Amino acid sequence: MTDTTDKANFPEKTQTEANPLARFSQHMVGFAERWFPDAYVFVLIAVIAVALGTIVHGGSPLAVSRAFGDGFWNLIPFTMQMAPVAIGGYVVAMSPPVDAAASTPASSSGRSGSEQFFPSERGARSQAERNASSRRIQTQTSGSR
Repeated sequence: MTDTTDKANFPEKTQTEANPLARFSQHMVGFAERWFPDAYVFVLIAVIAVALGTIVHGGSPLAVSRAFGDGFWNLIPFTMQMAPVAIGGYVVAMSPPVDAAASTPASSSGRSGSEQFFPSERGARSQAERNASSRRIQTQTSGSR
């Protein structure tokens, strides 16, 4: 099997290795990923606890399983109502008028307004890239006068 990774993208000593706080953080992340279970485990334990509690209080196992099955399908209409709300909220927050309104309080952080709400969407650029972009815009506007 051949190595397809580009060696130029992975320098020998990364910033994480040089920074003690970053090394500690990576150590803690590794510990958490190794020893903390996935969310599925917590959900499974909660479902089993509720089912056992219902059976202990007099419900039959068949009635409990039917209630769980029927309850799932009762959540579908609510899910279908909340999906447009979440999508609509995202669209409104990313719109130019809301971005402009949110840019005033966000100006102290060096991000645009929508980057304050969704930092992974547009906020992945470095500060140097943002500064270079704003210099280009200033140059273009001053040169067009």
